[in-house]
Amino acid sequence: MTSAGKKGAVHPPDITLPDEPRAIYEAKLAFGVHLWDVSHIMPRIESKRRRRDVAGIDRLFFHHSGALGRPGFAGALASANYVVKQRKNKDGKRAGFPGPAYTFWIPAEDLRDSSGALCVLRLNTDTERSWHTGGKANGRGVSAVFQGNTTARPMTHSHEECAEALIPWAVRRYGLRMPDGLSWHSIGDESGGSSKAACPGKGAESWLRGYRRGYVTDAA
Repeated sequence: MTSAGKKGAVHPPDITLPDEPRAIYEAKLAFGVHLWDVSHIMPRIESKRRRRDVAGIDRLFFHHSGALGRPGFAGALASANYVVKQRKNKDGKRAGFPGPAYTFWIPAEDLRDSSGALCVLRLNTDTERSWHTGGKANGRGVSAVFQGNTTARPMTHSHEECAEALIPWAVRRYGLRMPDGLSWHSIGDESGGSSKAACPGKGAESWLRGYRRGYVTDAA
């Protein structure tokens, strides 16, 4: 298993991400959907960073970002800057996340590279233990986020197409045992984390439950 941007990653020389020229091509998730690594240009607090064993990853947790924010790479960067530099705890003190909360960022608006493929952005490497679902879930899981609020607004074309591509790729990459390998924040307590009822929003939760039912039906 190779980390994004490391030796072994294949970068098609004729494909670029015009939205962020420093992005590194990582993988074809599915036909027409690509994964681009921007983890190396995300804000971080070095003293808080923790590594984890990639072999221990057995969950993919979905969230929504809440605020819609700006389109493309700028939206992902703003989300990371918020949790690292601006977010405050209930006591009013700065939370200071070690880095972006999420491993994978799914834009609300179609973000396309120069080949025309839709793009998912990688904000953390697999070895980065980010703060996303709480407790043990942060170590055992990678997190993906739908940009925006899927309760306030329906899931977008980008949300659905990118999630359809990302989930089976993640199942293969991390050896997830389905259907339980696919989870989300509102049921995070089932995987050693903390649950947040409003996340990933009504639209995304309904979509994800339908996706998991498909696995159960196929296995029957």
